[in-house]
Amino acid sequence: MDYDNLTIVGHRYAKFGCISKDELRYDLTYLPHYYVNPIPSWKSFDSKSGYAFPSRNSARVEIPSSSFTYSLIMTPNLSHFQPQSTTSNGSVSLDPSQKGVLMQLLRQNQHLMQLLVRRQLMQQPMSWTMEMHYPRSSTSDHFWIFDSGCFNHMSPYPAGFITKQPSPHPTVRTADLTPKHVLFSGNYSTDVIQLPEVLHVPGLAIGLVSLTQLQEMGLLISFDFFGCAIQDPKTKQILGKGRRVGRTLEVIYLRLPLSSSHTNLAAPISTTSSFDLWHARLGHLSSARIKLLANSGVLGNVTSNEVSCLSCKLGKHHALPFELNDYTSVSAFDLIHSDVWGPAPHPSMGGHRYFVIFIDDHTRFTWIYLMKHRSELPQLYINFARMIQTQFSKPIKILRADNAMEYKESSLIAFLRSQGTISQYSCPGTSPQNGRAERKHRHILDTVRTLLVSAKCPERFWGEAAFTAVYTINRHPTPVLQHKSPYEVLHGVLPAYELLKVWGCACFVQLQPHEYTKLEPRGRLCLFLGYGIEHKGYRCWDPISKRLRISRHVTF
Repeated sequence: MDYDNLTIVGHRYAKFGCISKDELRYDLTYLPHYYVNPIPSWKSFDSKSGYAFPSRNSARVEIPSSSFTYSLIMTPNLSHFQPQSTTSNGSVSLDPSQKGVLMQLLRQNQHLMQLLVRRQLMQQPMSWTMEMHYPRSSTSDHFWIFDSGCFNHMSPYPAGFITKQPSPHPTVRTADLTPKHVLFSGNYSTDVIQLPEVLHVPGLAIGLVSLTQLQEMGLLISFDFFGCAIQDPKTKQILGKGRRVGRTLEVIYLRLPLSSSHTNLAAPISTTSSFDLWHARLGHLSSARIKLLANSGVLGNVTSNEVSCLSCKLGKHHALPFELNDYTSVSAFDLIHSDVWGPAPHPSMGGHRYFVIFIDDHTRFTWIYLMKHRSELPQLYINFARMIQTQFSKPIKILRADNAMEYKESSLIAFLRSQGTISQYSCPGTSPQNGRAERKHRHILDTVRTLLVSAKCPERFWGEAAFTAVYTINRHPTPVLQHKSPYEVLHGVLPAYELLKVWGCACFVQLQPHEYTKLEPRGRLCLFLGYGIEHKGYRCWDPISKRLRISRHVTF
């Protein structure tokens, strides 16, 4: 069917058609409120999909609107689109084929309730208007927008208030200077919105989120063409989002901590920190271990609460535990446990698919090395043993590993004999004999999965997550070591917990002098991926140059 003219008046969202990428896109899924889109000519219309293809010369005119209605004004080619009859009130009766075309156009919209077709007094040829009335959904019943001119959060919906107290403002004035009565104030919480200190103003039509009140809390508010985002300045967590609808910002979701007074979330890090924040900084450590560190005072002021972490439940879910072995060596490096893990389903950023760990039985300190091939193991162990001898002046007495062939390679056997190191291998098919290494694998991989889930990073970052997992695990206190950490037992000093950061958080890295001109930015927004292995600095992923940056000049 051909159409000479088609105008779409939109106030809410709808699925309508789209065109090829080299033409102007008219997809109502993304068109904002309050816009009329006159489309002078249509190239074609697909009645099966409801897709229409307009010309490039379409204009867009802004108009006021306050209803939840779409009006689709079509000027059809009368030779193909003739009304069968006209009633006394101007309604038009269409034949079944014409009605079928119109219903195909609207079939994509599952929640459309009624279709009214009536005659309009417009210039010839004859025009028709289809009004599509939408029922309000559960989210529409509590419609909120971000408002830069509003001094306080306001809600006309009484059901969401979980606390009530007298309001300091008995009346408020809206944009048209009309006074509105305030019944009370309190904390407001629903599935979508959670706000402190909200005024209940029944006379409002919609809920208002005050941007200035959010700024007083120290929150970061960023805007782009599509909408806005509300972010915690310390953890970089997204607390809320809004979408651009015409010249308004509709709240998609916003969940802020509830308090009786404005809490400045941009306060220095030396103030009280939450369990959740230290839980993330310490690689998703358990609540009991965080309490132990907090009670010792090394974490500063920490709020006392329990951690309920969805990422831990997803990343650390496992089946039956391994059997425990109560034997512990007398001194460091008397016994080293080792095992190889892999292949990984995806290579790391460096192309590695395996890793090997070495665990000191006495201190529980763990070393991890990534490998592209299992054949790299003999040389890695030789380098590791020489490092232990140089740094700690102690030889490795026993190497305990599984029955893998890499541990029986001739060059490794010769080196063990030259060092006087005894090798112990698990029996075939009895991996629990190397249980300490197996359990450490599970601990590391649980943490790796949790870090990836929490930071929403792709699986190719698993290598960096593994390095960070081992780095933080070595700093976790354990009851096996009288509630000391492996790092403290091995080195005799407490680890520097103040240097720990949340894995996967945003950070700013200073660029090298040759990377910018005199007028270009000196820093770059990167992704924190861990701590330096051979450098004293942080490992950060640069999404622009797509490479790993290692620098000490990093701000969080």
